[in-house]
Amino acid sequence: MSLVIAFVERISETGAADYIIQKSEVTKDDLDTAWTLNLLLRVGVLLFVYFFAPLIALFYDDPRLTDATRVLAFVLLFGALVSPQIFLDQRERNYKRIFAVNLLTKMFSVAGTIALALHFRSYWALVFGQILAAGLKFIFSYIFMWYSPRICLRKVKDQIVFSQWLLLKSVFGWARSQIDTILVSTKFAESDLGGYHVSKYLAFIPGSDILTLGMSPLLASFSSVQSRKENLLYQIEFALIILFLIAYPLASLLFFSAFEINQIILGEKWIAYVNIFALLSLSCVTMPLVNFSTSILYVVKRPKEAFFFDVISMVLMVSILYFPSFSNLTHFVVAKVSFDLVAAHSYLVFSLRRAELQNWSRVIKIFLTSAILAILIGIFVKQVVVMDNVLLSGSVKILLYVMLWIMALKMIFLLYLKSTPIGFHIEYLQNRVLGRWAKFGIFKNQPRSFSL
Repeated sequence: MSLVIAFVERISETGAADYIIQKSEVTKDDLDTAWTLNLLLRVGVLLFVYFFAPLIALFYDDPRLTDATRVLAFVLLFGALVSPQIFLDQRERNYKRIFAVNLLTKMFSVAGTIALALHFRSYWALVFGQILAAGLKFIFSYIFMWYSPRICLRKVKDQIVFSQWLLLKSVFGWARSQIDTILVSTKFAESDLGGYHVSKYLAFIPGSDILTLGMSPLLASFSSVQSRKENLLYQIEFALIILFLIAYPLASLLFFSAFEINQIILGEKWIAYVNIFALLSLSCVTMPLVNFSTSILYVVKRPKEAFFFDVISMVLMVSILYFPSFSNLTHFVVAKVSFDLVAAHSYLVFSLRRAELQNWSRVIKIFLTSAILAILIGIFVKQVVVMDNVLLSGSVKILLYVMLWIMALKMIFLLYLKSTPIGFHIEYLQNRVLGRWAKFGIFKNQPRSFSL
């Protein structure tokens, strides 16, 4: 059911948020047109899913899916009715209200789903839980971001020209993200499919829910400077350096602490899939890099090339994963992750060339230093023993890793960023975040004000 709804949500994406974010000036007609297109397309897809639900159930050989899919389809309607002010807040990097909406939605929907599970004691609890989450986001969006939308198609031509490639990319992007799971189901036992699915879901959380969302304000800043080439290149380089300094150590920490994380979250019965989770945790690097590269291509008005990346990479992935005969699931995942790493970094280089990045030397140095130090620190923390040859506990290992990476950050700062505009910018953000505790920050001896 979740795969079906995820797919129909993708094919009903109008690219409204990306369209609004990339515009240098936004009018009420722009917002109303984005909202109207979103509504019309999602209602159309809702009707399609509703009437073809029996065929979906027949495909999966599960009659229960007919009613469940029809009910779940209404998630699309609630998603279409969400306040379009959220697009403007993303563009203007006003994330306080967006955070409040998402937090409250998550809190109340989880509590409501648990109550529904206690009442129904069946899969219907999850179905109505999804509806509840979508409905709550719709309600909270207007409470925190009031906007009075109206049916409007005055800017429909502009948005369709921009969004046509985004719609295709959404479909192929979804297919690319799910094709590995489908291939696992055809090549390995059902138990392996379950272990892979759970490991993939858990491994993707840091990349999708932490890094990707955390990078959103930096990516949204591209639109405000897209008409000024020099400032745009600066913002791209700055955001990329921040991504390098966070993504690689996070991926290394998850990879080398996979056993401890598995013990805490999944328990003993999933111990056989520790290596699978460890390998898939490298998506902390690949997923944000792909999103970052796509944002660059959007801002330089090349959405078609972002679509072709998804098409080409999906074809190559299927070729690499489908035709060889893998002896076990681990070998399959090694091939998959290796391809993802090569594809993501190649895509990054391609997008940076399209943006005509100038300062390649510093970007490459920080990339190599961050990646190498993250690996070395991870290996050290993984292997280190303390007094009486007692291995460090999981929490102490994580704390030691964080402390060593803070030292590594300081070294990278001194080597490549001190007394540079990006160095000033990083310290300025640090001081804004820490406030009166700024004296304990990593980056010191820099001015406490900054302007681009």
